[in-house]
This record gives sequence, structure tokens and C-alpha cells, in this order.
Amino acid sequence: MSFLEFFFIKRKEFISLSFFVLTLASSLPVLARVTIEDKNSILLEEIKSLIVDGKLIKAQKYLDQALLDRPRNLNLLFLRADIAMRMGDYNTAITSYRNMLDQDPNLVRVRLELARAYFMKKDDDQAEYHFRLVLGGKPSPAVVRNIEAFLEVMEKRRRWRLEMALSIAPDSNVNVAPTIRTVEIFGLPFDLSDDARRKSGIGLFGNVGGDYNLPITEKINIHTRAYLQRSQYKDSRYNDTYVLVSSGPRFLFNKSELAVLATGSRRWYGEKPYTETYGVRFEGGYVIRPRFSLSGGFEIAHLAYQSVEGRSGRYASADVVATYGLSSRSFVRSLASFYIEDTELSIQKQKQWRFGVGHYYEFSGGLTSYIQPEISFSRYDEKNIFFMKKRKDNLFRIRTTLTKRDWQVWGFAPQVTYTYSKNLSNINIYDYQRHQFQFGVTRQF
Repeated sequence: MSFLEFFFIKRKEFISLSFFVLTLASSLPVLARVTIEDKNSILLEEIKSLIVDGKLIKAQKYLDQALLDRPRNLNLLFLRADIAMRMGDYNTAITSYRNMLDQDPNLVRVRLELARAYFMKKDDDQAEYHFRLVLGGKPSPAVVRNIEAFLEVMEKRRRWRLEMALSIAPDSNVNVAPTIRTVEIFGLPFDLSDDARRKSGIGLFGNVGGDYNLPITEKINIHTRAYLQRSQYKDSRYNDTYVLVSSGPRFLFNKSELAVLATGSRRWYGEKPYTETYGVRFEGGYVIRPRFSLSGGFEIAHLAYQSVEGRSGRYASADVVATYGLSSRSFVRSLASFYIEDTELSIQKQKQWRFGVGHYYEFSGGLTSYIQPEISFSRYDEKNIFFMKKRKDNLFRIRTTLTKRDWQVWGFAPQVTYTYSKNLSNINIYDYQRHQFQFGVTRQF
């Protein structure tokens, strides 16, 4: 064999060997990944087997070790929540389900399990919230029936609910006043005082409200509601306090309810009595389809303006709200209302129409948003003798609320609200523009 023949033969063997080595080297990451995935699958199956066999503590030990390396792994978090539910540790289960939804709010099965965890914990407000979001995701008829059964149980066992909020509230127009400097009265120009023009300020805003149901029979209870709202500023002339109380029988039907309530309210403005009302309200709700519901009411009451002579009288109002689930993370809401005020002071007699639409959405990371634009039209019956015309107001308002539901301290979650209002009137002293912010916390019990 010549040297050249030997060289070419060995060269072919060397090239073949080199190709094999390079191919093996390039496949090592793939082989390693397959090996790791195989180990993960084996570990998951082993943990599932331990759970089925009832060896929850051992399964939990394996799971805790696995979560150290992969704390956001959805399969591991779901198994952790499953073990916690079986052990009655609903808080741990809720935390795991919430972590999963923070990564992907579209996980309908996880949201359903989260609702069930809240149900078992008897946190019915949160349970109902998530059950209704699931209904918006077009679940199967079997799932719908199960959810409706849960909702019925909660409706029967629920005795009370409480919600509260506290915030710092910068406001560009605390006295709801115009920016103009002069106004015409009887056709003559008059200068507005500084107190009659727009003033800004930073205050504290808080509210607390609650409901209590006293059962009479399986389908009848006495429903009592109380609500307190307070805005407080450095200048006490703009402090505003409102209190509402109502109570009466509430009748429960298959997919609807009806309540007849005696109502009463008081308002203080500038730390002085402002208005007082008492009357009756009829309200109810009806579930048309699992993801579509209606609610509304009609109210008639006596109205007394304690600081304005001759303005007392009565009012009537009607309102309707329609809610439609778009998906397991969002819904849309439309509202309409009518208000009529008949007072002794004829120039204050008015009618008001209000229309709005709102959209709720849950983002990844535990952030939720609600935005609601609305418009209202106010028309006064009599000509204002000072301005020689009937007053007509058109008010546009938009409110946006952001809540970080997964950041909680003692159950309070941070919330930011911004409200923009602009009123256009044919009498310019009633024109105004307003920017309101609220930086605070909120909680439901």
C-alpha cells in the first residue's frame, strides 16, 4: 500500500470519527434536556401517586424540594394547592392558585379551583367573584350546574358582608366651582369672589359599608344595609359626610330576588347638616343566562334641605344595571338611571338621565382594571330669575380604577382611582372641570 493510499483511507476514517464526535457534542444539550424533562415527569408522576395513596406529607416533602428550583412551575404549584386542599390548608391553596393566575389569568380550571378554595374557607365574596368570572368563560353545562349549586349554598348561608377603603385624595376642584372671574346676573356683570371660584386641595377619603341578612325562612330574610362615606380637607368648609341605612324583607327565587326596603340618609357638608331623606326602595336582580344578569331598583323618598329654606320636597329614581361576562378574566357592564326632584323652590325642580358603560379586566401579575365612562343630562323645569333662562347641564365623567389584588397586608390591597369630570351648562357659573385621584387601600370581608 502506498503512502498516498494509506493517507486517504485514514483521512476518511478521521473525517467520519470527527463528524460522529461533533454530532454527539451538539446533541448533548438536547439529551440533557430530555433527561431533565424525563426526571420532571417521573417526579410529577411519583408525587401524584403519593397523593392518590394518601401519603400527603411525603408528597409535600418532595414537592417542596422541587419548588426550590422551579417556584413558578404551574404543574408543581397545582399539586401544591391540591395537597393543601386535601389537608384543609385553604390559605396555602389560595396562594398557589393565585400565583398561577398571576402568570396566566386564562387558566379557567385554576380559577374554578380557587373559587372552590374560597368557598371552603367561607370567604363567599371572593368565591362568588371567581365563580362568576368562570361563568364568563363559557364553561360546559355540567360546570355551570356545579357553579350554580355553589352560588345557591352561599346565598343561603351568607349572613353578612363588609367592605372598606381609605385613601389620600388630591382634588383639583374640591368646591365644584367654575374658573370664570365674572358672571352676568340680570344682564349685568358681577365679579366672583375667590371662595366662589375653583379651589384645589388634598384630603382624606374613606368609606365603609356592610350588609346583614337575618333569615326568616329558607327563601325570605330581613336585609339590612349601612354605608358611611367621608371626605375631609384642611379647610373644613369642604368636608363631606354621608350616611345611608336601609332595611326590609328580601325574597329569594330560583334565579332572581326582590327586596322592599325602608331607607333613610343624612348628609353633612362643611360640618353642617345639609340634606335628610327617608322613603322606600324596591330592588331586585335576575340571572337571564349564566354570564348575563340584570339588577335594578325604584325609589321614592322625602327630601329635606336643612340649610336651604324652601327647597325641601321629594324625589323618585329608577336604575338598571346589565352585566355580561366576556371571558374568565373580563366582563362589561352597562347602566342607566332616571332621577326626578320636585321641591318647593320651583327653580330647583329637575330631571336627570344618566348612562354609562364599564369594562373590567384582569391582567397577569394580579393587576385588575375597571374603566367606566358615563354621561348625564340635567334639565330644570323653571326659568332661573337671576339668569333669565332654564338651566341645562351635560356632565361627562370617566373613572378608572387599578387594583393590585396579589399585594395584601392584613387583607388590604392597594388601589388607585382617577376620575375626570366636566360639566357644561347653559349658565356658565355652573361650568366646571375636575380631576380627582385616590391613592389608598381596599378590603372586602
